[in-house]
Amino acid sequence: MDDLVSFSIRPARRDEIEALRQIELDAFFALRDAGGIPGEPSATSADSLFVMLENGLLVVAANSEDRPLGFLGATQIGDELYINEIDVLRAVQGKGLGKALIVWAIEEMERRRLRRATLTTDRLVPFNAPFYARKGFRVLADDELSSHLRQTLDHQIKCGLDPARRVAMAWDKH
Repeated sequence: MDDLVSFSIRPARRDEIEALRQIELDAFFALRDAGGIPGEPSATSADSLFVMLENGLLVVAANSEDRPLGFLGATQIGDELYINEIDVLRAVQGKGLGKALIVWAIEEMERRRLRRATLTTDRLVPFNAPFYARKGFRVLADDELSSHLRQTLDHQIKCGLDPARRVAMAWDKH
């Protein structure tokens, strides 16, 4: 099973969109089991993933056989790179794939000369906010939220996520 820890980050391909949606569905259960999200699994729409792909903001962590094991999708909004989704198959979580995907996002933010990278997440699940904090992200105060982040959090809460657990975070350009 050496290929489970051997991986590379590369751009996603059009023919992988459904596989990425399956990775997201698999990762959902880890988050739900940790108390970070209720309900039944759902995945980012194929259309949304295609937009991220077309904008050069959809990457995969692929194993030595070039099969995606995780992915990150983002959107450029003004001077921010918003990380819409980051997921890793449960079978290979904790092996550095998530960290490598976050490093890619920060490097892409810098390549695009953006001010910061942002995301919304669960504040309590260890592989969410605490993980991002260890990577240099910080929790944003209410008065630091862009209109996009505020709308995103409001939408997530409207969809049933616990407002006491939701948080927006940013990695600021140093």
